[in-house]
Amino acid sequence: LYSKTQSLDKFLEKKFEDAIRGSIAERYVLDYEKKRLEGKQAKQNADKIDLVSLQNVYAGYDIASFDSNESVDFDRFIEVKSSQSYKIHFFISKNEINKAKQEKNKYWIYYVEMNGRKPVNLKIFQNPIETIIKNEKEYNIEYSQLEIIQK
Repeated sequence: LYSKTQSLDKFLEKKFEDAIRGSIAERYVLDYEKKRLEGKQAKQNADKIDLVSLQNVYAGYDIASFDSNESVDFDRFIEVKSSQSYKIHFFISKNEINKAKQEKNKYWIYYVEMNGRKPVNLKIFQNPIETIIKNEKEYNIEYSQLEIIQK
């Protein structure tokens, strides 16, 4: 029995606010990535970072970046997650999990802790399948939604 209630208006208002915070978090990570690469003397690659989520929300990641100045092609695929909690708390899609499995150490989650619409902390996880999903000592994995498809 599910006891939580929320009106449709409040639900949509929260979704809208989450989308705004998500966009702010993505821009924050984009700026962070540019500075990270510039600090590695990789300004040329910093200028090529791609905010993929603007063109394709189904890519399985939000930002295509580079590990260093030696990178010729994108080799850092970043999924940006954010919440207002000081404890890590986010949802991950099946598509994002599949991309993380495919890219392994090239796939990253950048978790942005927010205070309202202001980013206050950044935590970075390489290969989240290993560092988060399989890490039962530090994280609880809860299934909040299942997709049912008729055969």
